[in-house]
This record gives sequence, structure tokens and C-alpha cells, in this order.
Amino acid sequence: MQGFGSLLSVIVVILCLKLGGSKEFCWRFALAFGAVPVLIAFPWRLQMHETESFRRVNDEREKVIKRKGTLYDRYVRLIDGYDRWI
Repeated sequence: MQGFGSLLSVIVVILCLKLGGSKEFCWRFALAFGAVPVLIAFPWRLQMHETESFRRVNDEREKVIKRKGTLYDRYVRLIDGYDRWI
């Protein structure tokens, strides 16, 4: 697929130049034309569901984070314990 995109970009630039476009216009048009597939695929990818294995690993990771606590929580506990020593 990457090879097809490279070939298509060259064809777009050549056609743009043959149709009388300036060099400045053609490279900008080719750059904008390269963004079209991304703009088409982005909403579709936002609607995709996560795989079961990713959900399982993510749930396990969240459990570990909740068990260990955040760095802020640890810092607050450290400061809380420090004032008792004074």
C-alpha cells in the first residue's frame, strides 16, 4: 500500500504540472491530496472497538495503578508523615 501511495503522489504531481500548474501550486496540491486518505480513515478508526486482549491488558494495568497509587498520593503521604516527626 505504501508503494501505491508513492506512485500515486508522483502521478498527481506530474498531472498537475502537465495541466499547467506552477511548481509552488503542485507541491502544495500534492501535500493536500495526501491528506485525503487520512481524513477519510480517521472517523472510521475512531469508531473501531478495542480487541479483547487489549481490554484485558488495559484492565490489569489499571488495577496495578490503583493498587500502587499515584506519585502525588505518595508525595502527600510523605509530607503528612514528615510533619509528625517535628
